[in-house]
Amino acid sequence: MKKQFLYLLLFTGITAFMVACAQARDESSSDRESAATEAVATGEVTGKDGLVDITDERRKMMKNADLKMRVTDVQKATISLERATAAMGGLVMQSEISNEIGAIKELPYTTDSLKMARTYQTRSLLKVRVPTMYLDSFLDLAAAQAQFINSRNILVEDASLQYLSNDLKQQVGAGDKSLDKAANLSRKTSEALEVARTEENIAASKIDKQIDNLNIRDKVKYATVSIAIVQPEKVDVCTVADVSKQMEAGWGTQFRNALGSGWSFLKVVLIGLVHIWPLWMIALIVLIVFRNRKKLLARIKAV
Repeated sequence: MKKQFLYLLLFTGITAFMVACAQARDESSSDRESAATEAVATGEVTGKDGLVDITDERRKMMKNADLKMRVTDVQKATISLERATAAMGGLVMQSEISNEIGAIKELPYTTDSLKMARTYQTRSLLKVRVPTMYLDSFLDLAAAQAQFINSRNILVEDASLQYLSNDLKQQVGAGDKSLDKAANLSRKTSEALEVARTEENIAASKIDKQIDNLNIRDKVKYATVSIAIVQPEKVDVCTVADVSKQMEAGWGTQFRNALGSGWSFLKVVLIGLVHIWPLWMIALIVLIVFRNRKKLLARIKAV
């Protein structure tokens, strides 16, 4: 009997100890969950004294960079930077290579071709997104390929407060209170449409804040780099067809065309002479009078 009592007492003590441990674990878990919830509610950008330090990784720093440079070979530099972007886990958003044509000169080369010389400058516009942790390495890699750097600009925008504002607006219960007030107003005024609109506006506002924070996170994680690349002017020399020579008709065709155009010209002249027949009549009268002027003068004196 005493042994049974002792066993019962021991079992009760062990059970109580296990329950106490379980409660402690639950409280600890609850504290961790509360801390996690508080961290989310504050956007993970605040500490005891307000915002975390400016160099803290929790700050929402969005980085952008612009680089303008000259290289020896635009195509090789562009391909190299595209490969570096992929190796760093980034993405090429835009890659455009074009040639800007300068002066052009054409000289006769053969009977039906020309020698054309033109200056050109190859340009490239590259827009990439790379993980922010590799931004400096990527810029160093790009600068190492440059003969001359026109400009280099790095812009850092702190979106911590904006992120915190969006996060807090999603967490506060102002939206539910507004809905309650709108529902009470609806019961008094029977304007159910206003309640529906209010609810829809609040839901849309929460979605906008969530999307805005997702956008901030994405821009914090990946930096955007725009690179304008040029190379020195080069000369391109090539042989091109002389279109005017190739379009020129043969001798036989030219002869036939000359006969046709001559006959057409003759018809035009004849028709033009016919058009001025009054002038011919006046000229004939003047000629007759001029040849017979002596006879006319003698008759006038005789009279």
